[in-house]
Amino acid sequence: MMKNLWIVMMMLLSLSAYAQEVTVQGTVTDEAGEGLPGVNVLDVNTGQGAVTDIDGNFKVEIGEDATISFSYIGYKSQNVLVGSRSRIDVVLIEDIQQLSEIVVIGYGQVEKKDATGVVAEVNAEDFNKGVLVSPDRLLAGKVAGVQIATPGGQPGAAGKIRIRGASSLNYSNEPLIVVDGVPIDTQGHNPGGFSRGRSALNFINPADVESMTVLKDASAAAIYGSRAANGVIIITTKKGDQGKLKVTYDGTVTMSQFTQKPDFFSSNQFRQVVDLKEPGELNKLGDANTDWMKEITQNAIGQRHMVTLSKADELNNFYLSGNLMRNEGVLKTSETNNNNVSARYERKLLNSDLTIKVNAKGGWSDDRYAPEVTNQAMVFDPTQPVMQEGSPYNGYFEWAPKLATRNPVAQINNTNETGYVNRYLGNIQAIYSLPFIEGMSVNLNGSYDYQEGNRRKVEDSLTYTGINSNQRGFLFNEDFEIKSKMLEAFVNYKKVLPGIDSEVDVVGGYSYQQWNNEFENYRLDSLQYAYSSAGELNPSFIDQQDSITLENRLISFFGRVNYTLKDKYLLTFTLRRDGSTRFAKANRWGLFPSMAAAWRIIDEDFMDPTKNVLSELKIRGGYGVTGNQEIPDYRYVSLYEIGFPDASYQLGNQFIQTLRPTGADPSIKWEETRSWNVGMDFGFLEGRLHGSFEYYNRTTEDLLFVVTIPAGTNVRDRLLKNIGSIENSGIELSLNSTIYNKENFGWDVSFNISKNKNKVLSLSSGGGDNIIYEEGGISGDVGQTIQVLKVGEPAFSFRTFEQKYNADGSPVNDVQDANGDGTANSLDMYVDQDDNGVINDQDLVIDKSPDPKWMLGLTSNLRYKKFDLSFTFRGNFGNYAYNNVSSANGAFDRITDAQVLNNIHKSAFNTNFRAKQLKSDYYLEDASFVKLDNISLGYTFDQLKFARIRLYATAQNILTITNYSGLDPEISIGADGRSSNGIDNNLYPRSLTAIFGVNVSF
Repeated sequence: MMKNLWIVMMMLLSLSAYAQEVTVQGTVTDEAGEGLPGVNVLDVNTGQGAVTDIDGNFKVEIGEDATISFSYIGYKSQNVLVGSRSRIDVVLIEDIQQLSEIVVIGYGQVEKKDATGVVAEVNAEDFNKGVLVSPDRLLAGKVAGVQIATPGGQPGAAGKIRIRGASSLNYSNEPLIVVDGVPIDTQGHNPGGFSRGRSALNFINPADVESMTVLKDASAAAIYGSRAANGVIIITTKKGDQGKLKVTYDGTVTMSQFTQKPDFFSSNQFRQVVDLKEPGELNKLGDANTDWMKEITQNAIGQRHMVTLSKADELNNFYLSGNLMRNEGVLKTSETNNNNVSARYERKLLNSDLTIKVNAKGGWSDDRYAPEVTNQAMVFDPTQPVMQEGSPYNGYFEWAPKLATRNPVAQINNTNETGYVNRYLGNIQAIYSLPFIEGMSVNLNGSYDYQEGNRRKVEDSLTYTGINSNQRGFLFNEDFEIKSKMLEAFVNYKKVLPGIDSEVDVVGGYSYQQWNNEFENYRLDSLQYAYSSAGELNPSFIDQQDSITLENRLISFFGRVNYTLKDKYLLTFTLRRDGSTRFAKANRWGLFPSMAAAWRIIDEDFMDPTKNVLSELKIRGGYGVTGNQEIPDYRYVSLYEIGFPDASYQLGNQFIQTLRPTGADPSIKWEETRSWNVGMDFGFLEGRLHGSFEYYNRTTEDLLFVVTIPAGTNVRDRLLKNIGSIENSGIELSLNSTIYNKENFGWDVSFNISKNKNKVLSLSSGGGDNIIYEEGGISGDVGQTIQVLKVGEPAFSFRTFEQKYNADGSPVNDVQDANGDGTANSLDMYVDQDDNGVINDQDLVIDKSPDPKWMLGLTSNLRYKKFDLSFTFRGNFGNYAYNNVSSANGAFDRITDAQVLNNIHKSAFNTNFRAKQLKSDYYLEDASFVKLDNISLGYTFDQLKFARIRLYATAQNILTITNYSGLDPEISIGADGRSSNGIDNNLYPRSLTAIFGVNVSF
């Protein structure tokens, strides 16, 4: 009997063991039918499981009666009873409330619901589409209060980023950029006398970016202390997905065209203008019909090829990419060639307690710059030919008078300005979770950032300038090397305190970063004679030579405490102490504290009846101090520099270049920005509609500004000093909505709008005053400005005469005796503000700002079966522009300016101005606009056995809605690269771009 019972028991155990080895396989997809890689497939009874591969397939050994859990970040988990099935296919539903649940912040991560500061994250699927050279363009129009703009249409050009307005007057308003945990230099290198350089971020391939997080308020950014006054953008690059090896190729071809027509006259129209207004000059007209804008522009072609390899498992993760890009500019001769490599590897060791992360990036850019000749092309006589037989100027037609406008085609073809930058960024990070202290980890991060490059500008010896000044050619060459090394160490401790229903998260660390920069340059003003027949340079022809070595260090101690009570009351305290060698010892150290609090109202019991409608409700508030130390080195101590050749001192028959002391103020110190913010996060309908609202106020004190000082008080008449304060305040609203989300159709829309008000509070160290600093140089006359800095007004406000108008709406011109006093003068044209019978500078009115009052962004992502369509609208409202193209060329006297014939702006026939009226507010125009930045349409072939293929087409700069009369209302950066002032003059033209691409995944 016992023997039979034993046999039965063994059979049952065998059957039980057999049942535990049932193989179940299947596929996990999303609602669109796309396979989901990296889904956790887990037997809830035994804990055994697997992870889906790149196509969403899985195979797992489990019990016959087991329940399998399918979980994936951003999707609702599902539990499925296996029963007798050997195949299970699962469709996971997107969980909108979980999306972007974890956001990257300074020295850590946080669940979005627990964030107390103003943190905005944009992920790869929401980035702007198109061929983008620099990753900052990915964010344009995506985040409330963030303005991203470029100086016209230069390929790869450095742009500007403004977060909640400008907080500095003379120096950097750019945010700190942190790439995979490394703060990097984004200023680039732009030697004097050269065109605006390319973006310093071009070494990062935008397609390698996984997410970008914007820290907008002081409570979020103060952990970065002295570099966070303008906000922080954290760039996180891609890593591998779990599953089998994934290989992708992405290739594009681009075509760009300048499609706009400037408001100047064609050749036949110009002949009529000369006949009407200057008939005595008809003999100077030529026989040609030249469209000078067409002569200097081209239909630009570009291409890009990118290959990536990635893979991940439980212990390893790697990502490798290579990118080749070549883009021509629409101005002839301009182009950028940009190549990138990115490698990332992570390895878990010591039972996964130790994680090693290695990141390496390399970028090689090779550029050619076209001279800024847009204005010349507009005004050069269209009846003259490009080439003239017998011309000594390399065959190009040129006017004889020295002050005449030069042939724009000759200037483009006779100027060769080039540059290259090779940049390498690498960092190694070790994160060790101490097994003997639960919740504590140690993080070490070391990085090295190296740039080396060259800028070179050559002008042919047979140009008009070369021949008539006996200069016979010009060459300027500069080599540079910029190095930065960083070491950071910090400890993170997380502890749950169940006794008081609390949790603490503490970070404390140290940072050391050092920069070493070297610049060597020389200048030749007699290029034709400087080289021998063998091509060797004769050193005696070097007119100027210099070598500069700079060094600075930043040493920091920082800490942060996050405290959570009952998972709904949140507190954050941050403190950073920075020491920078850019300031004298007395002012070298700065302290930057912040604090913030938040209340998750949605988690209160009294909110339970609302949860069928409300899914999120949190209010936040924060205050903090951040700094700005982005100024040139050694401005606190007087050094010596080589003087210019024309300032040489004669000793006998020799001219010796002098050494000149630089001006210095030993008392300069940090700019400090004190800001506070209150905000609310909200969500409705299980997160299908969610967003945030913010109000902020930022006051920057001890502004660093170059001012004129009394004679004899220093070795220079202008000096960098701390002079005053400026305020920015505003509101922001962000909305994100999933309008529809089913298997064959989905539609997401995001919208943001923000308002910023800027005001100068003080322009002296002693407080409020009536000082006015003139800014904003314009063309049309020597030494003219159109903007000012004045207490109580927005920074760089326009200052003009108030124009009078006739009954028909036309401006009173300079030949009208509108007041009947028998003389046509300025009193007829402009309002006499002080009623003293004289029009002078006291009658200039400060009015209108170049900065937008309102900014908005609208993004739509739509999919239908295998099609996808996305677009981004972006708008600025309330910003004004000074149309310097019109003011400098919109008068009839301009036709014969410099004793030659010049084309004029068509506005001359609206104003009937005989002489230029540069200070008339007639030329101040509302430059509000709405732009369709990009629109992209794609189709995906995902049923192929060997690959997944997506074909797409994208258009950029396709539509601009504006009342501005110039070529482009978005005048945020001038040709010299300074923060624009909204002065429209000689900007690189923007182009309409069409992109055709293919993406293949294996």
